[in-house]
Amino acid sequence: METIYVGLLGCLAVVVIGLLLSQAKDGDSVAGSGSHAFYALRNNYVFVYALMMAGDWLQGPYVYALYQHYGYDVKDIGRLFIAGFGSSMVFGTVVGSLADKHGRKKAALLYVLTYAASCATKHSPQYGILMLGRLLGGVATSLLFSAFESWLVAEHAARGLEPKWIGSTFSWAVFVGNGLMAILSGLIASFLVDKLGLGPVAPFDAAALVLLVGGAVVARSWPENYGAGAAGGAAGGGGGGEGLVGTLRRQFAVAAGAILGDQRIALLGAIQSLFEAAMYSFVFLWTPALAPGGEAIPHGMIFACFMTASMAGSSASGMLMKRVKVETYMKYVFSLAAMALAVPFLCNVDLGPGLLARSSRRLLQAAQEQQHQGDAAAAGLFDSSLLTAEESGGVGRSLAGAAAAAAGAAVRGISLQGKIQLVAFCVFEVLVGAFWPSMMTLRARFIPEETRSTIINIFRIPLNLFVCVILYNVHLFPISSMFALCATFLAVAALLQVRLEKLIQQSAPPAFSYSAKGAAAAGAVGLRDLRGSREGDTEEPRSER
Repeated sequence: METIYVGLLGCLAVVVIGLLLSQAKDGDSVAGSGSHAFYALRNNYVFVYALMMAGDWLQGPYVYALYQHYGYDVKDIGRLFIAGFGSSMVFGTVVGSLADKHGRKKAALLYVLTYAASCATKHSPQYGILMLGRLLGGVATSLLFSAFESWLVAEHAARGLEPKWIGSTFSWAVFVGNGLMAILSGLIASFLVDKLGLGPVAPFDAAALVLLVGGAVVARSWPENYGAGAAGGAAGGGGGGEGLVGTLRRQFAVAAGAILGDQRIALLGAIQSLFEAAMYSFVFLWTPALAPGGEAIPHGMIFACFMTASMAGSSASGMLMKRVKVETYMKYVFSLAAMALAVPFLCNVDLGPGLLARSSRRLLQAAQEQQHQGDAAAAGLFDSSLLTAEESGGVGRSLAGAAAAAAGAAVRGISLQGKIQLVAFCVFEVLVGAFWPSMMTLRARFIPEETRSTIINIFRIPLNLFVCVILYNVHLFPISSMFALCATFLAVAALLQVRLEKLIQQSAPPAFSYSAKGAAAAGAVGLRDLRGSREGDTEEPRSER
């Protein structure tokens, strides 16, 4: 193995350790009468979030490999992954929005049951059953990215905790759930399949078990909470006899009113969609960028480098939030991310459509021949480093898994150009690690509580649509051009962040957007009155607490 991988991993590990030691030396900013309640809530949430993410990460290395094991070709597998993203965009948005009305705890438990059922479908080789599993997985993904965050924000406010403390919870959740759990789950999945010989379905069974354990913790320790305007009706069990269609219509009307009536919320949605679109695309593109000629690259070691980099980013964000306003430093995060993903374009890694398609077919043939040697499974680890595991297969899985399988026959290691890009990709992963807790903190401040889950899922609609387009057409565009598009998205996100920062400076937003009366009024009487009603409610959350 080339020294660049060991050296890069070592440097990143030193950075993470240094950041953790620095945090310990600085001490925690949490102090006062509410500190014990805060630590209890934070530790519980981080533990639950880690279990939920572990249940997702365990599936990552073997999603594509399992479909291939059942004898499906690239085209059939591509349809399965597109169905998953489409389900998240359509059904997931609807189901996720119901969490605000019927309870975030119920939505978290629904995530557990839905994802566990999706895991159970992997036992069947029938295409229809597997398709059902993808549809269930898409719904689960929407719940994962909305219900848990919404529950935490509401519970943090309901317990009267300092709003500035919530960033610490998000930072630790991302550090543990998206970093440590990713690495540990990949190792466990590989052990189950390669060492114990339990077959490619075993990681899915393990994932279901972990999810059910997490669900038991939620059921026993989480109180229920609702959107601010839904609490009374839901708690009373009536809801006014509104009905499912009426509930959805009202939720989406109020959410649309909030987005259109508050430019800060609209900007947050646009920024999130742009960043995540670039991030998801990166998962499909990194392997052909680093190994355009089928060079031998150790996918497992690269995965470890990227996950360690992400952990460094989440640790750094926790420190930054103590010293700098989130809206101030995020423009630099997006700008640096744009520069990092522009490197492949500047290096002119240009695989034409025909060459990419031919190389993909050759690599996939090699993967099928060497599948029993475990190469494809080992390679699959990284594909889930930026997405949920169920989402992260698709084209990225086929390219990454096949490239690793062919690596044994490759006579060349990574090129100098590839090394430069690898460093740039690690920088991008650091920024991804900083993005998640920072964006969660901003959403906690500005998204109205009544429709928090609904709005978060609406933000994901353009993202899922874009990824479906990428999955369907990835073979038509040169790799360097797609990286240039990703860099452009991130540059636009940086410009929008500058605008958002100015808007925040001009206003005096509440620490938590825990009242949605202005948004509710907009849904009832029209958007023209929304701005005035929201301004009138600006200080209400503080007085309520």
